[in-house]
Amino acid sequence: MGSKIKKGDRFVNPYNFVSLGEACDKSPFISPFEQQEKTYTGYFMCELITKTPLFIPNTSNNKALHKAEERNNDNLSDSSSFEFFSYTNLKGQPVQNQPNYEPIIPGSEIRGAVRSVHEAAFNGCLSQVTPDKSLHRRTMDAKLAGILSFDEKEKKFKIQPCERVMLNVKKGHPEGKYVDKRNYREGEKVYIKKSPEPYKGKQNMPFVVDNIEKFRKEEDWLEGYIHIGEFFPRKHHESVFVPTGATSCTVAPEQIKAFLELLQMYKENEPPHEGYKRYREELGEGSINKIPVYYNEIKENQQTYPAYLSPANLSNEIFHQKVENLLKENGGYQPCTCRQNVCPSCALFGFVSKKASQSLASRVRFSDAKIEEKNGQYFKEPVVLPELGEPKPGTVEFYTKRNTETSGETRFWTYDYKTNGKVRMKLKPTDLTIRGRKFYWHHKPKNTTTKYALTNMRQRIRPLKENQVFSFRVYFENITDQELKTLQWALDFNDGNCAHKIGRGKPLGYGSVKIQLKRLVTRSVSENGEWLLNQYEPDPNCIGKWKHQDTEEQRDNRVVETTDQRDEILQIATFCQEIKDIISYPKGKVEGAGKNSEASHQWFTLNKQQEKQILPTIQEELSKNDDFHLKELYKISAKRSQT
Repeated sequence: MGSKIKKGDRFVNPYNFVSLGEACDKSPFISPFEQQEKTYTGYFMCELITKTPLFIPNTSNNKALHKAEERNNDNLSDSSSFEFFSYTNLKGQPVQNQPNYEPIIPGSEIRGAVRSVHEAAFNGCLSQVTPDKSLHRRTMDAKLAGILSFDEKEKKFKIQPCERVMLNVKKGHPEGKYVDKRNYREGEKVYIKKSPEPYKGKQNMPFVVDNIEKFRKEEDWLEGYIHIGEFFPRKHHESVFVPTGATSCTVAPEQIKAFLELLQMYKENEPPHEGYKRYREELGEGSINKIPVYYNEIKENQQTYPAYLSPANLSNEIFHQKVENLLKENGGYQPCTCRQNVCPSCALFGFVSKKASQSLASRVRFSDAKIEEKNGQYFKEPVVLPELGEPKPGTVEFYTKRNTETSGETRFWTYDYKTNGKVRMKLKPTDLTIRGRKFYWHHKPKNTTTKYALTNMRQRIRPLKENQVFSFRVYFENITDQELKTLQWALDFNDGNCAHKIGRGKPLGYGSVKIQLKRLVTRSVSENGEWLLNQYEPDPNCIGKWKHQDTEEQRDNRVVETTDQRDEILQIATFCQEIKDIISYPKGKVEGAGKNSEASHQWFTLNKQQEKQILPTIQEELSKNDDFHLKELYKISAKRSQT
């Protein structure tokens, strides 16, 4: 890259985080009956109003909106298009210009959104995370070359440091002797003569192979090992790894385990890299022949050791810190797994444990939401969504904050280490703070009808129109007065300006829905043993208060006390006029970088080269205080270096 990096327009990332408290509020589960508390059984009658277009797929037909020419296109064999969810089975049905089936919003969609709000507002666990999930991130740092082998005597894996020598595999290329790589296999031992003068085009691989044989021709020929990397169209050289004679370094077992996991990721790529199949097989058996690998070095307690083994120079790194360990060290917010340690949200919504006896049934049930006005004009015209990636928690500058008191200042960090240059220094879990729980800003989606064509990465959908009204019920059973209040807050925020996010396309602006409570019905038993229904209407003068339908009785279901977390939820759940037009994924541009010159990943690459921008907090994004302007995010652009 060129050294000149420019900042451009401000943008607001589509998501931000509601912070965690000091510690998750967990305690042994005791039923209300055991506590002899008064409990309530009944339901809320609710309305759901779509504030932006909404999309939830009917998966009974994943080609429902394909055009005729797209159905017969082999290049689109893995492409998808979906109608909106309904009770209609669409398998084998032709495309309709404007379908008249009634849209349905599954209760599970609403339940998931409401539970997420409840967990964030009332200090629950992060129930939706996968505790043992590995964190990873692609790094552009060039790695060291080495030969990995197993020392039978010491029963340890070791790496022999190597020099990389370029091997010409493209006819007509002027540097080095051309070889047909089809005559060689990955990791094969060869003997080479390298060029006497360095090749000027590669600083980290300056010499090229002048000659190569499978058997040693003369004593001064160097022993090396072929490394054939992944294919890309303009590739002209592979590598030969030549041992340098430096002392071999022991590789820790956890590094080998991470290497195996990374190789599995390569296997699952499309197309997979078959050259690494032998690595997986031999490593899995616990002993290997000599194979070429890339690696980095990490420093811990004044000692340096090899880490982050990879089959590619520029590659993903599998971090050793697991999500569960980070959540434990950041207040015990890992998902609940037993009845002796239950957060308020799991106590209400339930959870499943590996031990069935430790699972807890939900005391809340959500019905499907059904459209109220049966006019048949529910849907917008089909649109093609741009590519939407999965969450990438490896972007630590957005998902974490550094504890500079323990870790010190640094320009770049991961879940495992920090670096101010070439030296990587190991971090402890307490050196990082998890940013919190992800929520999306509300904004109107941009029209994508004509901008995008259907591909295997882009889906065509038929969204529901905004301002459509649905009705549904939320049933509750044997919940306490406090639980009733927290459930209501999670439904309507006790604030008429706030909305939830459900369905697909949330970062693009889809899926903003407002829930309004229309009636509260509780069930009780009279002195004669008869069931009585107590019905309450919402007080028009105060959200959260109720009036009995037949008596003067009133209920106050408001959660009055405030917390930082509840304030942050209200801020991000409100439609904000100041930022709605500048919400987008990070904007990066590298002039001269081809079709990928302007893409989000360019922003992260350029951001690493300068004083790093990190994700502002919700408050910082919304504040008009001049001091916060220094923390806003801006587009980054640069020119690609010509050397």
